[in-house]
Amino acid sequence: MMSAACVGMADALLGQHDTERALDFGRKALQEAENCGDCVERGVSCRAMGDIMLARGDRAGATGYFERSVELLRETREEEDLNRAREGLREANG
Repeated sequence: MMSAACVGMADALLGQHDTERALDFGRKALQEAENCGDCVERGVSCRAMGDIMLARGDRAGATGYFERSVELLRETREEEDLNRAREGLREANG
């Protein structure tokens, strides 16, 4: 569950427009999620990284993370996070 805490911090920092620190927490979230192997945590962490990349102006990077998030979350019942990932993907592909 460490990845969930890191995603929360990344989201909060994005809300404050601190993309550098958000990126640090996003990377940590993704690393923790990959280590535990939980599909939901990986999908949510990828969604957070997509949001961060988009905020930093990296549409290609954002698209990759959002696509991965949608793929992972589609297999779960995490509709809220799946919808956020799909919205981010649409925005990244503008």
